[in-house]
Amino acid sequence: MELSQDQLEAIASNALSKAGLRNNPTAAAFNVQVSATTRYSQRFPYNGAGFGGGFGGFGRSGMSVGGGTGGSFIGFSLPLGTYESPLYSREVSVVMRDASNNAVVYESRATHNGVWSDAQRVLPAMFDAALQGFPTPPAGPRRINIEIPR
Repeated sequence: MELSQDQLEAIASNALSKAGLRNNPTAAAFNVQVSATTRYSQRFPYNGAGFGGGFGGFGRSGMSVGGGTGGSFIGFSLPLGTYESPLYSREVSVVMRDASNNAVVYESRATHNGVWSDAQRVLPAMFDAALQGFPTPPAGPRRINIEIPR
């Protein structure tokens, strides 16, 4: 389930507050733009080999036929409808601009790849990660681990 822009902004607002920023439209020093994208991928066991994709010349059918001599053997292998948990690839972005001249003063992104489908639990940690080190985060990509209570 994707979140509405209002829900996304509420999640980001909490992370911005943790970074020391407050929403004050009448006296704003920065304009903040937040966004989030999610890509969903269904995964097959064994990378799809023989289970609904990419096996031999049978494509998505996953069917294979075997034969033998000296004892009459014929075997069929068909997909059993088993799938691994889907993979969710998410990215959040925070761009802050100086309210007086619209120049970018801070920009950060955070990505996450995993099987958690609950965006309302994952995105807050991602915004916290994107704002870690604000206002001067270290240069370049870095790995940040944030525990999400279950």
